[in-house]
Amino acid sequence: MAKVNPIRWSTKYTDDETDLVMYPYRPYSPSMGRSLSHDPIEEKGGLNLYGFTGNSPTCLIDPDGRMTLREFAFALQQPPTKGPFTGYGGLTWFNAFEPKARVYRSIDGSCCWKVIVPGYADLYYWWVVIVPRAMQHEMLHVDVHRDTYNGFNGSASRFVGNCYSEPKAKCYQRIINGPLKVAWLASNHTKNLLIDQSYRSGEIAQAVQEEQSAWAKLAEEETKCEQIK
Repeated sequence: MAKVNPIRWSTKYTDDETDLVMYPYRPYSPSMGRSLSHDPIEEKGGLNLYGFTGNSPTCLIDPDGRMTLREFAFALQQPPTKGPFTGYGGLTWFNAFEPKARVYRSIDGSCCWKVIVPGYADLYYWWVVIVPRAMQHEMLHVDVHRDTYNGFNGSASRFVGNCYSEPKAKCYQRIINGPLKVAWLASNHTKNLLIDQSYRSGEIAQAVQEEQSAWAKLAEEETKCEQIK
């Protein structure tokens, strides 16, 4: 009965004849345990260029076979006793946020240029076991970071697969790598401050202002790109 529904693992279409899960950019073979093609982000996704989410699909995220959110979680028995986080009960942060748009000339037409957004982010988080509710608190931050990464990728995907002139494609490339990333990270900062508002309330007003400015700048830059033929 399971095979009656072709939409299975991670909501992707499964073709039983070819034994492939049809991710848009990198079809995945469950029987082989890997994708059929090299990872477009090459060694940034790990030394195994044919791997799928570092062989940990229950813990890592790869929405379309190109981008990966790699998570690293640590449960500490005692708070740090030295360094900048001495006495902390937990911490969550992007150690890297590196999705990066590229443009390429497509075979779809003589004047067709397209945008692709490979890349990755490394999300680190830790909590101290003996601190009450430390894990629950950090997981609130983890959810914000996950939403930020997925939201950025969702926004960037609006520009993927479309046929543009070269100047327009490069304009959207600049937007994705600049204002779009800045806006999503500004939103991330605001949401994390709201979680910690009991002791960081003084930072919230400025963060909200900076976030609003970032979204406004993004809208302005998008308008400029839309006017390019």
